[in-house]
Amino acid sequence: MLYFKNWSSKDFTHSWDGNPTTIKAGEMKNMEEYLAHHFAKHLTNRELQDAGKPLICEERQTFYDNCFAEVKIEEVATEKPKEKVERIAKVAKKKPTGDLKPEVFAGLKAKKNATTIEDGSKKEDRLQSQVREDKKSEGNRKQ
Repeated sequence: MLYFKNWSSKDFTHSWDGNPTTIKAGEMKNMEEYLAHHFAKHLTNRELQDAGKPLICEERQTFYDNCFAEVKIEEVATEKPKEKVERIAKVAKKKPTGDLKPEVFAGLKAKKNATTIEDGSKKEDRLQSQVREDKKSEGNRKQ
């Protein structure tokens, strides 16, 4: 289950399997994950068209992400404890990430496999040398 939110200022009606569902402006509704994503796609399309933007544009991901609400504790205060815990756990696990775009990673630096130590040597090289020395001394002890 996933919370779908009609973040727009107009009611949103869309059908799945011939069954229309209306979600009032600003309303949140808990629904199956596949259905929430389906509705999000169509609400996103409607809002982009209403804004006079093409269906594929930079704002699309933001519009889409707005369709998924994070649950606040105050909103679930009246639920039974077991239901509340289950729902919060599901929402926490299934928050959509959307499309991963290169610009998301632009500021990140790749991790290096080896760490440079103060004297300029590589930690991995030093560890490998230590292992070789240990094996030699172990072999000398056996003789």
